[in-house]
Amino acid sequence: MPEFNYQPSIQVLQALVGASFAELNNLNKAVRLWYTLRELGAEFQPAQFTDRSWREHLYKSPDRNRDNKPGQIDGCLCTKTIADILFDRAPDKADLWSKWKQSLQVLLTAYYRARDLPEIADRKLAAYLIALELEKPFDVTGKTILGDLKTLTQIPKTSAAKYLGSIGSSEFQLPDEFPLTLVEVQQIDRSRLIVSAEEPRSLQDPAYLTGDFSSFAYLFAEPTREIQRFHIHADYHTPKDKLLEVNQYLRRLRENWSKDRSTPCQLQYYSSSRIGAERRYTVVVYPVCLYYYQRAFYLCAFGLGFEAKYEWHNYRLDRIERLEDLDWEQHRDIIPQLLFDTCDELDDLQLLDVVKSGLEEAYGFDFYRKSREMVLRFDREFHDRYIANTFRHQTFQPISKQGLLNNDPNLAGTVDRYPDGAFYTMDYRVGDNSVIMRLRAWGQNVEVLSPPELRDRLREDIRQTWELYNGNPDRV
Repeated sequence: MPEFNYQPSIQVLQALVGASFAELNNLNKAVRLWYTLRELGAEFQPAQFTDRSWREHLYKSPDRNRDNKPGQIDGCLCTKTIADILFDRAPDKADLWSKWKQSLQVLLTAYYRARDLPEIADRKLAAYLIALELEKPFDVTGKTILGDLKTLTQIPKTSAAKYLGSIGSSEFQLPDEFPLTLVEVQQIDRSRLIVSAEEPRSLQDPAYLTGDFSSFAYLFAEPTREIQRFHIHADYHTPKDKLLEVNQYLRRLRENWSKDRSTPCQLQYYSSSRIGAERRYTVVVYPVCLYYYQRAFYLCAFGLGFEAKYEWHNYRLDRIERLEDLDWEQHRDIIPQLLFDTCDELDDLQLLDVVKSGLEEAYGFDFYRKSREMVLRFDREFHDRYIANTFRHQTFQPISKQGLLNNDPNLAGTVDRYPDGAFYTMDYRVGDNSVIMRLRAWGQNVEVLSPPELRDRLREDIRQTWELYNGNPDRV
């Protein structure tokens, strides 16, 4: 990656983050992105790139746990202010910082006065400038640093990306060179619609479309010689009489996310997983993103759940009966718990990373459920035809017979009975129905070896199915 020589002007920083600096969180993120690009281009060029090696470069001795901050070490980057970071190499640092603040003040004055009375705007600006001197952009957790790296992979319109390495199975591809114009950076697609499929995910894709699907979509989105050659046919569970409401919810959510700061929503929801009167309930949530998953749209949101505790949940859009935008001032109780459980700052990109990381950590759409490892045995012929060389999930990995026995010696009998068996492990979300549906689809071609409760669940399902077909004399 060539050296990054852009000075930290307000315009360059805003182009990087694509958001208003009226929120200090956005400015902090922009400063981190600018510093990261400068360091990656000039000093930090390892043979293998991981977020941990990057944190080691930043902090010299970071905590290995991404959930922790680096700690207040003398001389550590986490102790440096915005002025220290932006102008650390400048001999006239004080003068540059003063001029930079003047540019920011002009921008913020226009922003606040367009929304408030002059005296209110002036008070907000004064408080902002005081806080500005104290901000320490790199005093954040490893998850925030990881989110910054992923943000950089989503900057489009660059030349061929330079492969820098991976974390697990998630590859980082950083721009080989910075976009030639600021306009190109400002056109970054901040779409919250995520299409989920059992295919590898391309982190450089700005729309978060998954893997190979994204390459097809962008390559064939426009007609070729005025003929549309690429078509999508997908099953859709939403009833026709609910389509209008679903489209209205989609527009309402887009409008919410288009604000300088997204706001909570109140949902009246009808749940298929509850019983009787408990199926219909009202909940206040902070909306984060949309997923199209297994033939329906879902809203991933954080809020006060059914058991009166704050939690993540997926809400199917056609089961939302009412959606109403709320004001932060009336529901500030969401903020402390949201920050405590997910991130250090109310940063939507961090919250998106919570969702995406959860989906990567274990198979299943309910990313907030507990995870556990399963062990599977596939029929060899079925495996060679339909499983080998396919992608199911990041954690779906073959395991040797010896590795299997090292993990669980009790499986020796199974290994002996099926010398040609193909054995796999995969982390899954306990209680997620999509996991059960996947195993049912594989049918008699797969055997769940562990954990026992998942194996018992499949055995009971098969028993009931057998009784259904074996015990009805009216059917042939």
